[in-house]
This record gives sequence, structure tokens and C-alpha cells, in this order.
Amino acid sequence: MNTTTPQRKPGRTGLTGGLFLLVSAVILLFAGAIWFDRARSALPRAEYALAQAETALNDARIREHLAQQNRILLSTANDLQTRAKSLGVLPQYWGERQINLRQQHLKREEINQLLITTARGKGQLLQAEEFELSVTKSDEGLFEIPETPAYPVLLSLRGTVYFRLSERPL
Repeated sequence: MNTTTPQRKPGRTGLTGGLFLLVSAVILLFAGAIWFDRARSALPRAEYALAQAETALNDARIREHLAQQNRILLSTANDLQTRAKSLGVLPQYWGERQINLRQQHLKREEINQLLITTARGKGQLLQAEEFELSVTKSDEGLFEIPETPAYPVLLSLRGTVYFRLSERPL
């Protein structure tokens, strides 16, 4: 039996293996550099996409909050409509008249009577947009009863008087 081992050429196999490892390492290093460059260039795109997603989420939260507010408002409006119907204060139960008195000279008694008739009562309601009452002479007071015959008082009144038409809609 021949127990001799074949003779190897010294250095050629080791050189080929080392060269193969070196080429493999360079290829891996090159592939790693390409992967790193792509990952680094993808970071701004990912940050931009994240910012857009956060903006969209914030917008969705705002829309959700507005939708909740609208639901609450609608529910409140429905409750008010039901309550108004039960109390009989819907528009079809009421009529309206516009009042527009500008710089009218009236006696104090006439003004008292006018204010009494336009005051809120069971069947009417005054929605005043403008009300001004003043004396025409500087020596008179508006809230003092004059001893001598009084000068007229100046009245400006603008608004709407609502009055009840019936207990049920027309």
C-alpha cells in the first residue's frame, strides 16, 4: 500500500483561495456601500412620508372633532325644535311688525304708554335693535318729574314686535 500523499504546489492553492476571499470581501464591501447609500438617500423620503402621514392624521382628528361638534349641534337643535313645538313658539304661531321711530318728539305720558304697549307680555315680545331716550332741554332730567310743563322727550326705537297669532299653526 502506498501511503504517500500527493505533493501540492506550495502557494498556488493558498494564493487562489486568498484571492477569492479578497474578491468576495471587495464585492461584499461594494454591495454594502450601495445598500448604505440607498438607505441614506431613502431617509429624507421616509421622513417626508412620515410628516405627511402625521399631517393627514392631524387633519383627520380635526375633522372628527368637527363631526362630533356637528352631531352635538344637531342634537341640540332637534331638542330645541321639540321644546319650541311643545311650548308653541314656532314661527307659524307668531306674526311680526317692524317698529322704526327716529328722533320722535313725544310727551312723557305718550312715551310711557308706548313703552307699556311694546313691553313683553304673554302674547307679544319686543326685539329692540335700537333704543334711545333723551331730553330736549339740558335743564331737565330724564328720570325726574318736572315741576313746570315738560318739554317733549326725544325717542328713537327700532326693532321687531312679535305677537301671537293662534295657539296652533295657521
